[in-house]
Amino acid sequence: MHRSARAGGPEPVGGRRQAQSPRQDKERRLRELAANVQEQDVKNALLGMADSYVQVQKEHLEDAGVIARWTKRNLEKLDLLRKACA
Repeated sequence: MHRSARAGGPEPVGGRRQAQSPRQDKERRLRELAANVQEQDVKNALLGMADSYVQVQKEHLEDAGVIARWTKRNLEKLDLLRKACA
């Protein structure tokens, strides 16, 4: 399926919207979700997860150590989110 079709329509004329990487898309979606959450602990957990996607983009996932650290940080953030939602 064409990416623009999944994003909700065709690309704007002039190509103003850049194609997002899957990480950028997940970061954006997590921030949008956090903006719609009233519970502060859940909001903080979602924003922390979004921040982890920004961090991994900066690190470029060039080696296994970076991947392992990113995965560990994300799992910790998921645990916080589970606890906040319990």
